[in-house]
Amino acid sequence: MIQRLAGGDPEDDQSRRSNEIYVVGHTDLVGKEAYNTGLSSRRANHVRNLLVSNGIKPNKLFVSFYGKARPLVPTQDEVPEPRNRRVEVIVR
Repeated sequence: MIQRLAGGDPEDDQSRRSNEIYVVGHTDLVGKEAYNTGLSSRRANHVRNLLVSNGIKPNKLFVSFYGKARPLVPTQDEVPEPRNRRVEVIVR
C-alpha cells in the first residue's frame, strides 16, 4: 500500500499516483484542550514521519490536527472513547 502511495509499483498496471495525502490527528474529549491539541499534532506528525521514512515525498503530505474538536463518536467531556483517539490518512 505504501509503495502505491509513494508513486506506484511499475509492475502494477492498476497503480495510481496520489497527488495529495492528508494526515489528520484527533483525540477524545478527556483532558484540557491545549494538551489534546498538542497530542493530536504529535500523533499526526508521527504518522507523517512514518510515511516519509517509507518513501512518501514530504511535499505530498499535508498535516492537520483538531484535538477534541472533531470526535468520531460524540461523547460528553471527560468520557474516554478510544475510537476518537486516531489519525486519519486521506489519499486524493
